Amino acid sequence: RIKACYERQLKTNPDLAGKVRVAWEIDTSGRVSGVDIVSNSTGNAALGDCIKKEVRKFRFGDQEDDIVVEGYNFLLSPG
Repeated sequence: RIKACYERQLKTNPDLAGKVRVAWEIDTSGRVSGVDIVSNSTGNAALGDCIKKEVRKFRFGDQEDDIVVEGYNFLLSPG
């Protein structure tokens, strides 16, 4: 899903590259309950928005407590 976001933006900017750092929260049912773009060195807001939307769809197994993923890096480069 993240790759599809990136490939869609590559069509308009074939040199698009960089790192998008994302933080999210997982509730006890395993659903993502909150997502934030911490940083986006690509400078492409549409890419950040798409990644945020897709991360919100992630599903994990049941959890004892809410979990916070403070930052996960998506490193993106063409080719």
